Amino acid sequence: MFIALLATVALADDAAPADRNTQFQFQIAQQFLPESPAFHLSGRMIGERDGWLGAETRYAPTEEWMGRVSGGIDLFGGSNWDAQFGAFIGAAGTYDPEGFRMSYRPQAGGEIAVAGEMGWLYGRYRWLFGFGAEPLDRMLTENELSVGLHPVEPVRVFGQYLWLGQGRTGVGIGAQVTF
Repeated sequence: MFIALLATVALADDAAPADRNTQFQFQIAQQFLPESPAFHLSGRMIGERDGWLGAETRYAPTEEWMGRVSGGIDLFGGSNWDAQFGAFIGAAGTYDPEGFRMSYRPQAGGEIAVAGEMGWLYGRYRWLFGFGAEPLDRMLTENELSVGLHPVEPVRVFGQYLWLGQGRTGVGIGAQVTF
């Protein structure tokens, strides 16, 4: 319900600047985690007032997966600086392809991100945190630092440093396209 409320307020088009249109972002990244490489895919719809709805998934050949839907707002909408606040729900788990079994656990949490863009350089720090008891909260905490280049419209390329829950870290590379 919180996500729906944020999205309704943030995506409303009354009082939106006339030169802003709804944008769609798609991102793909290869992340190198301690256990194995992982593939991260995400998509976002960004409204005229910089509210967003998104979905993301991470799949690792070590038989782990994660999927979330999220929504939020950007306090500095339309500028080169971002201060984003949002919430997510989803699930994470493991699977056994040989036995056709899958386990999962629900997820819910919040997201805070700060970002800036200067010319063709940009950087972003994103913190995801779980809502719930201490063991669950620790498991859902993720930190992501991305630094990249914006060589041509509408493409960005980036490198990442990841701090995932349970003390796991990794690095990643990826690309983002905005329409």
